[in-house]
Amino acid sequence: MNSGRSAVPFTSSKRAKITVSSFFKACMSLLNLDDAPYHILFMPCSDEFKYARRFKRLDWYITTHRPDLSSGLYDVDVFESRDSLHEAKGGENRILERNYRITGNIEGKQIIIVDDVLTSGQSMADYKEEIERCGGKVVAAIFYGKTVTRPPLLLIKAHVWGGCIVNKIKELTK
Repeated sequence: MNSGRSAVPFTSSKRAKITVSSFFKACMSLLNLDDAPYHILFMPCSDEFKYARRFKRLDWYITTHRPDLSSGLYDVDVFESRDSLHEAKGGENRILERNYRITGNIEGKQIIIVDDVLTSGQSMADYKEEIERCGGKVVAAIFYGKTVTRPPLLLIKAHVWGGCIVNKIKELTK
């Protein structure tokens, strides 16, 4: 499995419109997997409405255009709401609240996990463990992006303006 590769090159030119299905196709081609049937499981999120909204378009694409794949959108039951892990404080020390259960039969299936972002990897590791406990074998994971933590605005301003002020003082004291 290739790790850390980007399916879409980023350039300074005008950004092309990238659809979910074209991005997914590019990711699948980068994985260089054999022709075995793969089952796509989507990473559970903070509530069932967000889960369905986030992945229903990709589920439609898989079920209508990819006979080599099966969608596991309905193999996971997100049964209650929880706080979003992307916005949670405490990073790696936070305790995961499992608000889902795998209800579909995934025993013996080769699984590719799809998620929208990768923050710490903690919830992905937990999900992989749960999939394998249910008999599936995780062979790859696809992420649409990575969560970036931005420092407080005051620190950004201090860094930007601090450099300008230091340069101006140096210029004036020459």
